[in-house]
Amino acid sequence: MESKKHLVWVAGVLALIAAWTSGSLLLLHAEKDADLGLLAAICSATEDGCASVVNSRWGVLPPGPEGSDGPHDGFPVAALGFLYYALLASWYLLIGIPDPGRMWLSRMVLYLNALGVVGSIIYTALIFFAIGTACYLCLLTHACNIGIFIVSWLLRPRQKEPRGVGSPSNRLLAASSATVL
Repeated sequence: MESKKHLVWVAGVLALIAAWTSGSLLLLHAEKDADLGLLAAICSATEDGCASVVNSRWGVLPPGPEGSDGPHDGFPVAALGFLYYALLASWYLLIGIPDPGRMWLSRMVLYLNALGVVGSIIYTALIFFAIGTACYLCLLTHACNIGIFIVSWLLRPRQKEPRGVGSPSNRLLAASSATVL
């Protein structure tokens, strides 16, 4: 059980790192020459770096028109990533491992994380094949996502438990959801 608690902390820290990098990418989306502070060494704000990726047509949903310069109108993918990782950080750092009656929640987080990994694979392929410019902050974020998925897979419930009461309580679930919003 102690190793499971350590894994929860690992997933939480990875989610915080990914939320931080996603927030920095969102800042680059809003301001092309933004100061990234500690992350500036990882991703330069030049045309060939992260700024060109987040301002490409693939930096927003729905994708911007082909052949036009960004930033494009739409919902920034970095904002979606920030919300996603904030939700995962909230889950792992505030809730952790639920009681057996609430294990269905762990399955839901695993499914959400699997969907996020599919998105990471798609966007990594877009970075290399459609955009053609490496974004090291994006790649770090996607690597954290895969690490979170591995932990989520290791922590997955292995037995079929009926739904019931237990920890986390409905109040804790509402409070952790409110921290993300």
